[in-house]
Amino acid sequence: MATTFRTHLTGPAKWAEKTPTAPAFKVPQWSEAGEFGGWKPVSYAEYWGDIEKYARYVYNEFTQQGLKERDTVAIWSSGANYVDIVHIWAVARAGFVPLLISIRIQHLGAIDLLLKGGEAKGLLYNPVVGDKPELDVVSIPAVDIKTAEATTGEKPLPEVWFPSNEDEIVMKYHSSGSSSGMPKVIPMTARWVDFLLDKLVDALGSDPNKQENTSANGSAVHLAGAMSIIASHYQGQCIVICKEISSSREELKALIEDHGLTRIVLFSTFLAKFIIQARSDPELLQLLKSLNRIIHGGVPLDEKYAKEARDQGIKLRDIFGSTEIGVAMISGDEGPNEAYLRPIAGTKYKFVPVNDASSESQNGAGAPKLLEVIITAESGDCPHPSYRNKETGDFHTGDLVEEMAPGYYLSRGRNDDWMKMQNAALCDTQSIEGNALEVCGKDLIGAAVCIGLKRPSPVLVVEPLADGDVPPNLTQDVLERIKPFHERMYVHERIDEAKFIIVAPKGSLPKTPKGNVQRKPVEKTFEKQLDELFGQTTP
Repeated sequence: MATTFRTHLTGPAKWAEKTPTAPAFKVPQWSEAGEFGGWKPVSYAEYWGDIEKYARYVYNEFTQQGLKERDTVAIWSSGANYVDIVHIWAVARAGFVPLLISIRIQHLGAIDLLLKGGEAKGLLYNPVVGDKPELDVVSIPAVDIKTAEATTGEKPLPEVWFPSNEDEIVMKYHSSGSSSGMPKVIPMTARWVDFLLDKLVDALGSDPNKQENTSANGSAVHLAGAMSIIASHYQGQCIVICKEISSSREELKALIEDHGLTRIVLFSTFLAKFIIQARSDPELLQLLKSLNRIIHGGVPLDEKYAKEARDQGIKLRDIFGSTEIGVAMISGDEGPNEAYLRPIAGTKYKFVPVNDASSESQNGAGAPKLLEVIITAESGDCPHPSYRNKETGDFHTGDLVEEMAPGYYLSRGRNDDWMKMQNAALCDTQSIEGNALEVCGKDLIGAAVCIGLKRPSPVLVVEPLADGDVPPNLTQDVLERIKPFHERMYVHERIDEAKFIIVAPKGSLPKTPKGNVQRKPVEKTFEKQLDELFGQTTP
């Protein structure tokens, strides 16, 4: 018998048969008047039944219009509620390759590029986007489960597909576009998905003696949101869908006290909010401490909040990864290195220095020794060959870390967060931008980006927060607030005069879909101004 690989369907199919009455989800309920009615459990048998009902609808609608099994079908959805999740899993159950597209992408031109990039032949679209989109694929509306069942009844459905070749494509996600400015389609192979399941077991750290209740993390059309569902259901656990992505403290308390929430997965920005609230809310603090684990990611949690939480006895786990590689490293090991990241068990990574000898000597002995995380071709999570280095077969993540103890690392941003200066030393642009927004973001500026590639000094470009005329003293006010931070920086990283702060019109700086300002286009825009500022030609 040929070896088959596990997929995101493995868990739901298994537990629907093994523990059919155990809850797979707890789903928020709403009355027709919009009143909240608590959370309703949905068993594994019900969940798998809904997947199969909807898979019949999807399979019959698309095959009648010429699609074949293993064709790619895009799902244009919010991915944030139970029905959306059923739709996503049903497309895979019907034998197609799901390509997830966020409903936040509204421009049909961008949708068309993703469809072409993902070689999609079909589209399941949420009717909330409007009429049937005019796109060059077979498009059907994502009707509700009852309507789908009434439409197809007991029409035939193929057997559950599990890949037998490690290179077969199981699913396709798109990136956030935070690096390039445009989301890109990332195919996930059978080998990659199978290994992801092993990694997620290590990352979540479930209690094998009881069923855990884990909060959903955002939208399942993004891999970060899907992973908590995939991981929990692979282990027979329960996913609790929150009323909103950013839960209130009242909702969090209710979920822990009344609905048995044992583990939360959330973005670091939301976690920081709860840590601050717990300072004046002893009940919230005790409930946070009672959780088996708080798993956070997206961006690193500010160390002052992380230390505060750890000192209070809150069990944190930082998740480090990306759409290309899934979860790669985690923190939270017991002992002196609990704050630092370690590679997931079974991975095969290389940590390659990015500082050359000249930049290290310029930065000084105390400067961080930056290492790029490289996923080797031998590691099970090395992404699709189209994303690998053509010569080595490895995947260069562009993510930088600093080794704090043997085998333990601290995230230091991405390689494009570090700008090489005129003297070949590296400038930590992310820290400069973060400090400016921290001390000036409430009343002075709405955006900030650090530029000055190969220049003698960095330059901070800011957008004013308020509409209308720019305050005459804005650059001086910003300088005064950032001065304490820059006094601690290396000389080549300091902004110590107002002339090194440029004010751009509000809303003019180019941004990625995540809202981050794109450094390279800004550098190009202000190229002549930088030449004049430093009395030099473009480097």
